[in-house]
Amino acid sequence: MTIEEFKIKIKIRKAALSIFLFIYAAINIILRISGVYEKISNDFEKGFASSFSLGMLLGLAAACVIYVFKINCALKDEKKLKELCNYENDERRAMIKTKCGAYVILPMSLIITAAGITSLCLNQTVSITLICTAVFQLTTCCILKLYYSKKY
Repeated sequence: MTIEEFKIKIKIRKAALSIFLFIYAAINIILRISGVYEKISNDFEKGFASSFSLGMLLGLAAACVIYVFKINCALKDEKKLKELCNYENDERRAMIKTKCGAYVILPMSLIITAAGITSLCLNQTVSITLICTAVFQLTTCCILKLYYSKKY
């Protein structure tokens, strides 16, 4: 992959993350203005549900902001762009991610976490079980990644 192709790929990724951040901010503003947070926070379980989901989404948004900042820095500096291109196309890193199953576990954990957040208002036991499952999967993936990075 050439640097120009990678630059296009990075710009598309930046646009997708920026759209996610814009949608997140718009939904958050609409919910604040409509008073949904105040209505839910009176009940403990629903207050816990709204606080937990808000915290999870806030953490995801913060990670997106950091990644967009990293992309902007890389797009401004040719050396950083080349380093990022080399890092993302590293064969050893790709092999380790394949061995530990990160290409499957990460999207699956994201879907399970989204289902857990969605079901928080309906059934708290199911929601906590789903979120614990996702955390266990991610922990297992990290342990395997550490193991294979030391092995190879």
